[in-house]
Amino acid sequence: MPITPVPKSLFPDVPNVLGVPALRRLGTGKQLATLLISRILERILLRKFTRSNVWGLYDQRGIVVVCDSIVSFDFKGDSKISEVPLQNGSFAAYNKVQLPDSQILRMSKGGTDESRNTFLTAIDAAKKSTNLYSIVTPSRTYIDVSIESYDYRQTAQDGISLLVVDVRIKEIRQVAASFSTVKLSDVKNKAAASPKNSGLVQPSNVPPFQKESIAVRFLNVLGF
Repeated sequence: MPITPVPKSLFPDVPNVLGVPALRRLGTGKQLATLLISRILERILLRKFTRSNVWGLYDQRGIVVVCDSIVSFDFKGDSKISEVPLQNGSFAAYNKVQLPDSQILRMSKGGTDESRNTFLTAIDAAKKSTNLYSIVTPSRTYIDVSIESYDYRQTAQDGISLLVVDVRIKEIRQVAASFSTVKLSDVKNKAAASPKNSGLVQPSNVPPFQKESIAVRFLNVLGF
């Protein structure tokens, strides 16, 4: 029995509505205009959310790491609540302590080998430094942060010449050290008292009676 050929459409039967990607159709003027507008809007949105004056890692002198674009930004605010188990399957929770905020900034960098090397060198120098930085985003600026670690990957899928770096950042809260002087009360046993620094003491000659006492004790130890 011969197989009846099924006619196939030259173009996909997909509605040309908002949200559907641009597909090859009859190539009418309306379709070409829609494709052109979508490309323009894509470029505008890409520049809006990746331009250097909106996203980036900054210090007092300006931007620290110059990248091609910011791929993603993750934020986590964490706290710790102490818990203790009680009888009959119950528990008690108390003493909520705030933990440092953490962020993950994913950046991409292409271009020449020299530009990618400069990009990685800047990240590594910031990671080794004890300086504090600021993360600038359109929604909020996170100040007093430091780079804790970073990792990057190069895949054939994204292009072997494209670097995608994840920079892990943590909040730093500075505190001022305070010292106090505590006066210890008198102890019953003088030997139990903590040593006290009285400053420099000038050497002096040993009196003759102390010399004789030391000599007698030494002879007694030797059995004379």
